[in-house]
Amino acid sequence: MRSLTFKEFLRIVDEDAEQDAVKLQGELAMIDTVIARKTAPELQRKQRITKMLALKQKEREVELKTKPDAEKQQGMAAAPGSSGASTPGQG
Repeated sequence: MRSLTFKEFLRIVDEDAEQDAVKLQGELAMIDTVIARKTAPELQRKQRITKMLALKQKEREVELKTKPDAEKQQGMAAAPGSSGASTPGQG
């Protein structure tokens, strides 16, 4: 049986380390695939909810901007003197 030289030993160790690295990279790729598969529906749901929230906020902004205008128009349409002023002598 022949003995290994130091150089041969280092080459074998280097090959083993390289194989281990490739194996670990493969495992990481599998984990990334599983994570993507499991989280994709939740990310899509989050995007839908975010869009719905943005729409609701826009609706609310429009509602708040138009509400004072509607109140002004109602005030003009009311009968003169019906703004809640007290009758003379009741103050």
